[in-house]
Amino acid sequence: PRNGTEYTRSEALMAAKYYEKGKERGMAIRAMVEKGFAPASTKTIYRLIQADDEGYPIVDDSWSGPGRPHKVPDKSFAAARGTSTVGKLFGQDLVKVTIKRKRSTKQSEKSTEVTEKPNKATETNQKP
Repeated sequence: PRNGTEYTRSEALMAAKYYEKGKERGMAIRAMVEKGFAPASTKTIYRLIQADDEGYPIVDDSWSGPGRPHKVPDKSFAAARGTSTVGKLFGQDLVKVTIKRKRSTKQSEKSTEVTEKPNKATETNQKP
């Protein structure tokens, strides 16, 4: 590495492409990642190689670390979290509340259904 501690993206790409596709390249990529010269996963290095082979430009910005980068800056998350009332019930809580509501409406429908049905025994005993 030029700075002595870690490769830039283009340096990691050049070091990996120095070896032909196969066992040697795989060993070189694993060694880069294990020794900390490329703070990324082996899959990320292989994606860099694929992007270069497809003709995409490789930008030498900093390694983003594990995971996908946020679409919205972190400051926006904090602001949105503090002001939003949407999603107070989420996930399992929402499912539980929805099921309870559905069950209670079904039970109330059944109870009104039972009280509205005429009793056949009382109808046959009545005289016209």
